[in-house]
Amino acid sequence: PGGVLFARVDEFLKVIWSVAVSAPPADSVASSAGFLCGIADAQEMHDEKNKRTSGSLSFVGMWHTHPRG
Repeated sequence: PGGVLFARVDEFLKVIWSVAVSAPPADSVASSAGFLCGIADAQEMHDEKNKRTSGSLSFVGMWHTHPRG
């Protein structure tokens, strides 16, 4: 599995705080061989988190696991 990662970025301190993760977007593809993170609703998730936190949270990337790692 995997999904979208949101965080607070502090440019001054050069620190990123991971704050929220999503479940895989609906168009993601997961198998025992890998994970391809989709983009369905990613912009809407970003907009909602950005608005709810007055701009302090934003999209920073995607996350995934390595179940056989």
